[in-house]
Amino acid sequence: MKHGFLIVCALVLTGCGDELAIHPISALVADQASTVQFTTTATKRDIYELTVTYFPKFQPLDVHDITHTIKQNPDHPELYQIDLPKLSGGEYRLVVKMLHYWRVANYKVVRSTRIDYSDFVVHDQLPNDCFHFDDAKQELMNWTVTPVYLGSRDQPFIASNCPGLFLANQSWPAAITELTNGRSLFIPVSNKCFPSASSNVSQPSYWHFTLRSPNLANRTAWQNIRAVEFRVATKSISVDIEPEMDFAGSTSSSSTNKTPARYAAYVGNWRVITHPVNIPKNSRLNHIQLHIYGIPEQTVHETVDSIVIDGICPIK
Repeated sequence: MKHGFLIVCALVLTGCGDELAIHPISALVADQASTVQFTTTATKRDIYELTVTYFPKFQPLDVHDITHTIKQNPDHPELYQIDLPKLSGGEYRLVVKMLHYWRVANYKVVRSTRIDYSDFVVHDQLPNDCFHFDDAKQELMNWTVTPVYLGSRDQPFIASNCPGLFLANQSWPAAITELTNGRSLFIPVSNKCFPSASSNVSQPSYWHFTLRSPNLANRTAWQNIRAVEFRVATKSISVDIEPEMDFAGSTSSSSTNKTPARYAAYVGNWRVITHPVNIPKNSRLNHIQLHIYGIPEQTVHETVDSIVIDGICPIK
């Protein structure tokens, strides 16, 4: 009898495996309704309450309840479907909460709670004249890189063929660890091309290089824009990106930013960056430059790391 009691307690404490999991959510497009799914091993008769909410990731008080959209798949009772409404661009969090009973010997024993959440991105409709780098025949689409420099030094760290610029079989919205049919720009980072130590140990210097677009002056979609959008990720290192725009026209060449804006890349996943652009009157956008910075001691090792960039688009 004593052993039987211990077995019952163990079953109650483990919850009999009633798991809850939201399926991966791909990047969604603004102003388009979409569907996501979740699964649970809890049977419908044991679920006391099931709720689904979402909120803008950085506004946790702006909660929207969409429980009424839940549908159970009749052929696969463990699978549930949720209808998301049309959302504006931004980052969101979806939360599924399940109150259910644990059963022992066909009796409801105790009520428990399972919660799962998933973060996802909704991005604006993208125009056609983007640099997606998905067509291998177009190769790098005439994007180029400067050599790598350390701090304020005038001479490159290594002069020839550094850093390399390639195409990788990784594309938005997949994680950068997943190979895809699409492609993106790929810059390898290792001690073969980058300095592994700063010139001043007490105040580390940055290594830096610039990724430069082809000439955009004759591409109509890139004129009179309000922003440039691009996506960036790294395998495991922290780097910063500082966009700069080159103009030509009745005014002298200049930058969009009086105070440059630096953005941190996400490690292991894509970050969508929308950088505002203010094109001077009677001028045309000539080039986009992405200045990329990293601290040698924190980013450069014998093993190869990576910086991945994709989806460079004009936003009207």
